[in-house]
Amino acid sequence: MVNKPKGLTSHDVVDKVRRIFGLKKVGHTGTLDPLATGVLVLCLGRATRLSRFLLVDPKEYIAEMVLGVRTDTLDATGKVISSSPCHASEKTVKEVISTFKGPLIQIPPMTSAIKVGGKPLYRLARKGIEIERKPRQVLIYESELLDFENGDYPKVKFRIITSKGTYIRVFCSDIGEKLGCGAHLSELKRMRAGKFSLDEAFTLEDLKELKAKGQLGEAIISINSGLDNYPFIMLQEGAEARVRNGSPIFPKMIKNSEPLQEGGIVRVIDASGNFIAMACCSKRLTFERRKPLANLLCVLS
Repeated sequence: MVNKPKGLTSHDVVDKVRRIFGLKKVGHTGTLDPLATGVLVLCLGRATRLSRFLLVDPKEYIAEMVLGVRTDTLDATGKVISSSPCHASEKTVKEVISTFKGPLIQIPPMTSAIKVGGKPLYRLARKGIEIERKPRQVLIYESELLDFENGDYPKVKFRIITSKGTYIRVFCSDIGEKLGCGAHLSELKRMRAGKFSLDEAFTLEDLKELKAKGQLGEAIISINSGLDNYPFIMLQEGAEARVRNGSPIFPKMIKNSEPLQEGGIVRVIDASGNFIAMACCSKRLTFERRKPLANLLCVLS
């Protein structure tokens, strides 16, 4: 887990971590724009196959927006396309922010990394090409005003907890439009991604120092620990080989488990507690001997 510095892309950080650890495979679990800082959870080696199970977790941010100024990228890295003093009061801004909760529809910005026809939108944007983007539904769990700096172009600091795929710069732009003055994202820090918080993250400099001391292992979180928000199924002795060979999980193969939900995703561990796979419980849970209790999604062979 890295505390991403400002100015680097998520891919830049992945490349640097790859070199530090001497690994070919390193992947992240949720892009941060160059403007942003904060928690970037990385998967190393074989664990890259499990990144999709970490992408679903809510994310918490502390952000700042400037009211009255619109940019072509919706953030501070873009070109100003309009500006006019905004005289909205702190009370009004607080009330508007509080209305942006629950399911919302966002249109991904052209400067995003979403691929259309195999090409990231930001590459098309660099060529001055704009195409239609499909709206997507996101979920805002919490949003609150933290600080309001008055002036012709007020600076608004806020906290927000969102689902995956939420664009904070679109959130800022939408707030500005509702206020009638426009806005752009000026600062963004990811404080938490699922169970991973900023106070536990390592800077790139920290990782380099640990490597020099031969202590890089201190920065690594086990797969079981990283995915312990998923309930587990523990296999009987001898059942591990069958699962590694692709067998569904039948009731007789289970030694122990946490409460399971129909269609829920679970960790599969061996009798010693070692991680083996991720699986999906049957949509109609049954403990009949001949019916699978869960089917495999990913085996860490």
